Amino acid sequence: MAGKIGAASGLSGLSGLSGLSGLSGLSGLSGLSGLAGGGGPGAEVSIVRPVGTSPAIQPLPGEDWFRGNPWPPLDATWPRDQLAPEVTAFPESAWSPEHLSTVILGEFVRARVNGKGWAGIDLTPDLPDAAGTLAEIGELIELIEYRSAVMAEALAQSGTFMDFFRGVLSFTQSSHPATFRLAWAAMRIGAFQAMHHKHLHKRPRPSHVCPSLMPPIDPPAHAAFPSGHATESKLVALTLGAVMPGAAQEPLNRMAERVARNREVLGVHYPSDSKAGVALATQSHSLLMKCATIRRLRKAARREWGLPPN
Repeated sequence: MAGKIGAASGLSGLSGLSGLSGLSGLSGLSGLSGLAGGGGPGAEVSIVRPVGTSPAIQPLPGEDWFRGNPWPPLDATWPRDQLAPEVTAFPESAWSPEHLSTVILGEFVRARVNGKGWAGIDLTPDLPDAAGTLAEIGELIELIEYRSAVMAEALAQSGTFMDFFRGVLSFTQSSHPATFRLAWAAMRIGAFQAMHHKHLHKRPRPSHVCPSLMPPIDPPAHAAFPSGHATESKLVALTLGAVMPGAAQEPLNRMAERVARNREVLGVHYPSDSKAGVALATQSHSLLMKCATIRRLRKAARREWGLPPN
């Protein structure tokens, strides 16, 4: 019918946008997507730095054309043999927190406290029997009503909770690099320890025992006991607490408890998973403090906060 207004008739004014087609050349910027920081704390940003052959600033004497100007210049030299060894060595400060944490993991597995190492930690006493598991299922059912209130926070903590600890102490990777590296190393060691015990005990997730829990997220593809979030967050709290004055330990511990409890509210962990994670982190912390790189980072971190090294 003439004069009838269709759903798309109001879009006719957009025809002037056809001149934007020249922006298609911006597709080459896709390599900058790594700058969005989606990799999480410590993730390396992939910088695109193409280097071609540009024309020389001016023709060479006797020539009327511009030679190619490669980089580096053909006559460039770098007198590395004239530099001191400590200048040519790769500095520890240039390591990404993620890769340095792997180095620290190698130190951690060799650490001993009273002759006992990481593999000697026993969490079996913290694993409930069938009756205890059923009682915990009842508690998790009661926690369902809190999901809507903690959902945004719990989902933000699903991948990494580093930003929540940064909020407690107000630090960044650039403002307090040693502090950041310590926290990242604690997360890596905590994850390593938790996965070892998860595979050892093979406890099913709560929703596998009681499907009616219906977690709002897919349960992680590994066993429940102990809670990785509880282990990692408590180990971060203890490690940062070894840097800060004693008054900081309480809010750090509270944050760790909150991270662990949110996993229970989501229905992906039992309360005993969280309890065992705290026990595992506490015993792992003693071993972590034996690592040479951790001791250096702790001293550097205390200096960052204006505190004496020891």
